[in-house]
This record gives sequence, structure tokens and C-alpha cells, in this order.
Amino acid sequence: MQPENELTLPLGFVIELTESHDKEDVIQAYARWVSVIFSCSRTDVALLDPQEELIVYAIEDGDIKVDGEPHRIRDTILGHVSQTQMALVQRDVTRTSEFPDVARLASRGITSVAVVPLIFAGKALGALGLAFRATETFDDGKMILLETVARCLASYLLLHDQLRQLNDLSITDPLTGSFNRRHFQDVTRAAQDAWVQAGTPLSIAILDLDHFKAINDTHGHDFGDDVLREVAAVSQDFATGQETFVRLGGEEFCLVMQGTPLPSALARADDLRQRIASMPMDCAGVPVPVTASFGVAALGPGVPDVAAMMRRADEALYAAKHAGRNRVMPMTAQVQTASA
Repeated sequence: MQPENELTLPLGFVIELTESHDKEDVIQAYARWVSVIFSCSRTDVALLDPQEELIVYAIEDGDIKVDGEPHRIRDTILGHVSQTQMALVQRDVTRTSEFPDVARLASRGITSVAVVPLIFAGKALGALGLAFRATETFDDGKMILLETVARCLASYLLLHDQLRQLNDLSITDPLTGSFNRRHFQDVTRAAQDAWVQAGTPLSIAILDLDHFKAINDTHGHDFGDDVLREVAAVSQDFATGQETFVRLGGEEFCLVMQGTPLPSALARADDLRQRIASMPMDCAGVPVPVTASFGVAALGPGVPDVAAMMRRADEALYAAKHAGRNRVMPMTAQVQTASA
């Protein structure tokens, strides 16, 4: 016989959690299944945002009512519990409530609410709220169950945040904040598949900073790092939603342009070249010109995959160096050897 107030997790809930890929999946799974487990009419999951707002997800009568919308913390029961980190139960909200959000729920037939904080390892993340159309007593056993579920949700949310941060670190260049070669491989692999399956164009522009060794030798490696960071910042700001800017290594970078054919890619590369050349860099008050040479290539006849495209872009880059630097060359350029 099952002990009174023992929480039995439905198998579907456990399966859905194990299949959750991101934080939003976890939140929606909890919101749906908490409604089932506690037989409530509405479940709210509210997360504290760095901008001092609540990001709210809500399931009401089995349907998603709010999906990641920002709400102000002030004058809300969810915000109050998130900030005080103290559970709050209002057994009859039809008479009065000091919280406008609860009053609005009461006008839609809600009678009782219970809200508990989302806390794990001393870190406050937000609040979990339940709303009922029938009056609920919320005895100690039920509150213990609800607080336990809230702690489990908080631990899942922290775990997903930590995994996301680890993934971000694994694909980010620590010096410049650009994506790294690992992310380049992931992006170009998917883009190559799109080209094979749907003919979606894919172009890349490999850029190498001109005379970078001389900059390091003359002004020091710290200033050289500043140059790399500034080039990355300018280029990341330049890149559109279909473009990915990557540091390949040293002073070599790459702009991946999905959905962009070669002629348009050449124009984009030249725009970026001009943007870099106009950067206001100086060392101890002395202006330091910074330019880059570009080699541009695209998938197409004779260039069947990313590896071939990289080789053709490298060849064009060397041709740009040989032709005088600070210029863009397409993959059809004659290959010649030059020092950087």
C-alpha cells in the first residue's frame, strides 16, 4: 500500500525529462506534469532574469498560456516568492489578495494558489506556482511534495545552464570571443548537407591579418592581442544571421556565409575588408594601420565539399597576399606563393 502523501512520478514525466534538450523543454515538461500530479488548473514557472524581470511559462487547463514572456517582478506573487525565497499559500483568493496577478486569476475562477521558491544550492532561480479552481487545504505533506518538486526543477535548470555554459566554452575562442574551429566544423558540415540536399549556396571568406608579425614585434604581444580582439568584435558585429565568424587560429579568421553565392560573398568580404581597414587602432597614441587579405570560395562544380572549399579559399588568400595585401581574391585567382 502506498504511504499517504508519497509522490509517485508518472512514467511519461520521467521519459519526457530524460528527452529534454534544453531549459525550455524542462520547464514545459514540469509545467505539464505538475498540473497532472497535483491536479491543479494552472501551473506557472517563473525564472528570475538579470534585467530584474520574471520570465514566465504557464500551463492552464492543459494548454500553454504563457511561453517565456517577461513580466515585472513588482506586485506579483511569483515575484514576491522569488525574492523572499519563502513559500506562500492563499487558500481563498476570491475574497481578497494583495497581488494583482492573483486577483486576475480569481476573476477567471481560481480559488486557491500555492507558490514555492525555486532554490538549489542556495541559489534563487524563481518560483513555481499552482492554482486551483477548488479550495485546497495544502497540508504539510502536500507542501513538502511541492517544495521537493521545486527543488528538483531548480536542480534541472541549473544543470542545463551549466551544460550550456560548458558547450559555449567548447566552441568559443577564449581570446577573442569568436567561435572556434570546432564550431566552424559543425556549422560547415550542416551547411554542406543543406547544399547537397537542397542546393543552398555556401561560401567562405578566409582572412589573414597583414603584417601581423611586425605589429607584434613593434608594439608587443599585448597590443597584438588587442588587435585580434578588435578585429573579432568588428567582424562579429558585421556578420548577419546567416553568417558565422570564426577564429581559425593565430591571425587567421573565417566568415562562413550560408545561403550566399560566390559573387555576393565577394561583395560581403570586401565590405568587411573595408570595415577592418577603417578600425581606429593606436598604440601609446601612435596610429597603427590594420588590414586583412581575403580569399573567397564556394561549393560548386569542382568544389564538392568543405575541405576542397577551404583549399580553394587558402589559394585565393595567398594570391591576395602576393597581389599586394588588403584585398579580396576569388577562388579562381591564380595561385602564387607569398609571405604573410
